[in-house]
Amino acid sequence: MSSPPVKAPPARQLAAVLARLGLPPPVRVEVPPRRWVHANYRLFFRGPPGALLLRRVLHSPGYDSLANEHAALRLVGGRASLPVVRSYQVLPEGSLPWPAALSQLLPGRDGVTVMRADPSQGPRVVREVGRAMARLAEIRSTSHGLRGDRGRFLATHRTWREEWLAQLAFRLADALDVGTDLGPLSRALVERIEDRLPALDQVESFALLHRDLHPPNLLFVGDGDHPRLSGVVDWEGAGLGDPLAEWAQPLQFRVEALSHLARGYGVERVRDLLQADSLARLEVYASTRCVARLGFTAMPMFAEGRGRLRAHALEVAASLCREALETGWVRRKLLAALDLSVQAPVRLWSRPPPTALLRRRALDALRHAPRVGAAEASLLAGALCLAALVEARVVPEWAVDLGAALVDRLGPQEQSERTEAIDDRPRWREDLIEQVLAQGSVEARAVLWVGLHAVDQVESAVPDSTLRGLQELVQSLPAERSGQAGPPAREVWEGVVGLAASRGLGSDEEAPGLRAAWEQLPEAARSALVDPAGWRGAPPLQLAEQAVFLYAFRCLDDVGLT
Repeated sequence: MSSPPVKAPPARQLAAVLARLGLPPPVRVEVPPRRWVHANYRLFFRGPPGALLLRRVLHSPGYDSLANEHAALRLVGGRASLPVVRSYQVLPEGSLPWPAALSQLLPGRDGVTVMRADPSQGPRVVREVGRAMARLAEIRSTSHGLRGDRGRFLATHRTWREEWLAQLAFRLADALDVGTDLGPLSRALVERIEDRLPALDQVESFALLHRDLHPPNLLFVGDGDHPRLSGVVDWEGAGLGDPLAEWAQPLQFRVEALSHLARGYGVERVRDLLQADSLARLEVYASTRCVARLGFTAMPMFAEGRGRLRAHALEVAASLCREALETGWVRRKLLAALDLSVQAPVRLWSRPPPTALLRRRALDALRHAPRVGAAEASLLAGALCLAALVEARVVPEWAVDLGAALVDRLGPQEQSERTEAIDDRPRWREDLIEQVLAQGSVEARAVLWVGLHAVDQVESAVPDSTLRGLQELVQSLPAERSGQAGPPAREVWEGVVGLAASRGLGSDEEAPGLRAAWEQLPEAARSALVDPAGWRGAPPLQLAEQAVFLYAFRCLDDVGLT
């Protein structure tokens, strides 16, 4: 799935739509630099209305996002001391080639931009998120509803528990359909959520929810020490529900950021959340947000940069899922936030190690269509070995960039369809290893060995589609070469790699003549096979094979080849 072009609508088409609304044609249209579910075009006029925002649906989130936004803005307008869009009009169907809405254009820079320009403003920005949460919680309702319809919210299920269970099922199916689930990790998290769902039966009072309150959705005006909140935007996921559901996003922040948010929300109000029933509900909401993040990563914007954004998002999601599986994690995190006194600039999210991102990118490429094929097998194995070698400090950290360059050659990051599920992973693994040891080439053994090791390194937090991609790859590799003799260096490469891979896969077979072949190599050739000094300028295939060889060599301390 390639990212669709985001261009300004043709001037003639846009002028005709505005004319039907009694508006003049704009003199300038700014194309959105940032896009998510919606793309926002800024329309500027010579006279009144001055400036407007045209909001286009770019990617459907599975519901009518404009209807949800319209309903939320009607509720919040005049009922909370929050600066929001006061005029919002969903355009009639057919006005433009895609659903769109026209609204007031709020001034200001988003919170992340403010924090990047001046990191010392981080605490102020995050505290405003907490204040916005507290104000929204005051907009009460006697009913729940997550579906916008003509300026109001409607319930699609009888109880709030049933409503949230439907949300969970939808988000999980979304991730499974596009292969961005985390296999056993996400399944364990869903089971944990289901165990705690009865806590939602206690919810009897509801409030307006934004459901995505974080710095990118807050606007600020003014420079210096006192930027002022000028807008709360992006209400497409809004609804009426348990006010504690608003904590789903903030509970995923780092503790120092959560500490400032808690002070904006109100310390005593946060302490009230430490009751058992509240904690159980908070765990449900924050854990469901983890599942939702997995489906979000399938959006085309995450394929940009050949999947670098997706790898980062998936690795962050995996870290959050692991945290959410820890017993009592919400209580510990809230207490830590309340006890922390932080004056330094804040970061919202932890940064995954570069080796984890390289490994995630390489594994993620296995699940895409078209699949990684025999021609790219060495590149994939080389990238995975480079990640392992950097972690072991065998090679410098700059080798991560070399691994990333290898992954760049693995083909387009296209969305794949849901693959056949693997019900018994240990049995699947044993059967595939047995098949490759019996019939596979040295290359097949090596790819399977480093592939399974990489899966283990991410604690099996990979979808079945990735494992199916690895299976198809090793099965596509040609059998052993016919009895033609190759150069001595190649024989040594196959011997060392074949022996290490076989042992890594659980076989005790030896490599005949390995020591003799090694000793017959010229000293320069032997040094080149284990020395990364010349890797920076090596051709991709040579780099990949050298990385695989060095990794195998380091794993065979008992062979005695020095």
